[in-house]
Amino acid sequence: MVGYRAGSDVPPDGIEEHWRQTYVDLTAVEDFGSDQQVDRLAAWLVRNQPISTAMNTTGSDLKYALRLFEKTGQVVYTIGREGAPALTCQARPQEGEIFGEFPVRKELGKYTRFPVVIPSPTPAYNSHYSLDYLERKAAEKSPIVGAHALLELLGNQAARGYCIEVLEYIKDACGVRRGDGSATGGPNRTILFGLQRPPLNDQVTALRCNAHTTIDELAPSLLPFMVTNAWMAVEVSVDPRNTTLIEQLDHRVPHVVTSDFNPDSPKYFNVVGPEQLRANVGDLTRFPLVGQFVSLYFPMGHIKSTTPDDHQFVEVFSASSKWLRVLH
Repeated sequence: MVGYRAGSDVPPDGIEEHWRQTYVDLTAVEDFGSDQQVDRLAAWLVRNQPISTAMNTTGSDLKYALRLFEKTGQVVYTIGREGAPALTCQARPQEGEIFGEFPVRKELGKYTRFPVVIPSPTPAYNSHYSLDYLERKAAEKSPIVGAHALLELLGNQAARGYCIEVLEYIKDACGVRRGDGSATGGPNRTILFGLQRPPLNDQVTALRCNAHTTIDELAPSLLPFMVTNAWMAVEVSVDPRNTTLIEQLDHRVPHVVTSDFNPDSPKYFNVVGPEQLRANVGDLTRFPLVGQFVSLYFPMGHIKSTTPDDHQFVEVFSASSKWLRVLH
């Protein structure tokens, strides 16, 4: 038996997925392709966070697909072409079609310690750096110039070493990568993958600091935003009683707010509270591997075209400002 729903707007939030049961939801909108319609659909995808999105195109027009890609944070995107439609949203991770499961960002901590990303080694999710290693790492120079001003404030040597480890990962991993779907037996596709900025929808990530949050607890989460093209998508909210942290951030970090904080504000894509800031760095004693740590803040995954060697797709989507890039 197949269930179905037909309507003229996006489905309601919080729908029951009925795992392994077949449902078809057909939405026929009158203003398809308008800026307003794209914004409504993108907002629904952000609020509900399905794993994948497929977009079929006509006439070699990729504008609609590009706008949805840039305004959302799915893990799997598939672009269908005339004659080669996207009939499935599956992925082959061995070819660069990075797969994973990300809850709604504001609710991530309710369901998981880290998002699941494939391919990645399972033991990595329960691993951490030795403090001796990080304290030795602290003596090294930052690989990204724009991080110097914040690093010089850190008093905890393990936290400083961890920040340098994070920055090395960011410098190495940023930018769009090309996958290869030609050698594993399945139909060949054109694949791009990599770290991405949060959705380009005017929402921001809030890093909330209470009266006791230290710069050592905040810096590892803040630096990946500060040194990349995601720097406008973060807000540091500080309890006004934390005068030490406010003074440390002054003239060094943009977007510091000390007024009343409302975590339910629709302007926030993600909200990381003070307890979570500390937990994300293992209470400054059990720092997680940097790949897992960065996944707490940034989308990652892939976008593919069903057409092999799709040069137009590569040109258009490689140039997207959605891909995470280092500023300095």
